[in-house]
Amino acid sequence: MEKYYVIEREYVGPNQNNLSTDYHNIAFGHYFEIQDAPGRTNMSGEERLDGWLGTTSDWASYAHGEFDSEESAREWIEDQLSDGYRESDDDDELDPDVIARYYVGDETSVNIFDAAEWLHDSPPEISADSDLNKLAEEIEEEAKSEGVTLWNTLDYLEELQNNLE
Repeated sequence: MEKYYVIEREYVGPNQNNLSTDYHNIAFGHYFEIQDAPGRTNMSGEERLDGWLGTTSDWASYAHGEFDSEESAREWIEDQLSDGYRESDDDDELDPDVIARYYVGDETSVNIFDAAEWLHDSPPEISADSDLNKLAEEIEEEAKSEGVTLWNTLDYLEELQNNLE
């Protein structure tokens, strides 16, 4: 009888919450996979059904059990991700033993834009004495109300202000 295994992977390196330096690891840096092979520790290579598998290149891996069906493994993941998840639609990037990948966070968590791109058509009015921190907060709040997360907002505003001179 075939068994299924749940493996969690999470980016734990520097810049975990800094969108300006590492957008990809924030949007895609935490996920669960269903595999047809148990997880292996990163040092000894021993199979492990539960617990920490190790950290390699700033990515920590954890085993979360053995399941009798793919459906029961999927249900376990869905229970863990009650705040939302999204299934990977890029099978080309999955390892051969991975059946499915579920990223933590719903679709709005990947609706992230560079501030310059999002504000391109209507840049804010800035003067030499504008409070850029306050303006950045206001712009980001407006974006959030529309289901968008911005990054590089303050950098973009500083660039606009510097170009006034």
